[in-house]
Amino acid sequence: SVQVHPPKEIASLLNGEPKTESWYILESEPKAQLYLGLIPHTRLSDFSEAVEQGRLEPLLAHTETQAGDSYLIESGTLHAIGGGNLILEIQQNSDTTYRAYDWNRLGLDGKPRELHLEETIKSLVINDLPILPVRIEGTTSMLTDCTPFRITGHKLTPECEPLILPAQESPRLIHVTQGNVTDILTEQSIQFGDTVLQPYTTEMQLKASQSATVLITDRF
Repeated sequence: SVQVHPPKEIASLLNGEPKTESWYILESEPKAQLYLGLIPHTRLSDFSEAVEQGRLEPLLAHTETQAGDSYLIESGTLHAIGGGNLILEIQQNSDTTYRAYDWNRLGLDGKPRELHLEETIKSLVINDLPILPVRIEGTTSMLTDCTPFRITGHKLTPECEPLILPAQESPRLIHVTQGNVTDILTEQSIQFGDTVLQPYTTEMQLKASQSATVLITDRF
């Protein structure tokens, strides 16, 4: 479904919680898309009318995806994931989701699923600027740096030095999004699709046996 999460300043008024998300595209089929926000110059009244008439699709801003794209979806942004995407989603801890549109589908009971139009309108942040992907440039790049969390991306090869992750004051999450790596201090192997929690008291040194991509989430 097309969803939105309330921004921090609105969430408390709705007895909800904000949720900012990061989407990293692991795999993408040809023509796979994301829906991120509304097309430029869309008014709130245009949005409301389109939802009520069951024809929101023409107003949704969409973009084709590629493996390695990273998107930041801040609270208040209308969003949906199209078919053909395999995504690593890193998000702010929250249980508040408002369903804005459900593609006119019916639930298992044969009835349309509930929409949260009033909450959506209060939560929606309309921005004419497109949400563009960030990719890892070179060996290391900052992919996301927002208040709830930070994500860096690292390209590793067998020839390069190990990626050293020293002990620090808070834990890290390690996500392998391509290939596999080994922590040479413990000989633990971390495969594609694995996520490992690094305790804050522990150092890790990641070495690749083949070309690999690792995302590190911290400050959460």
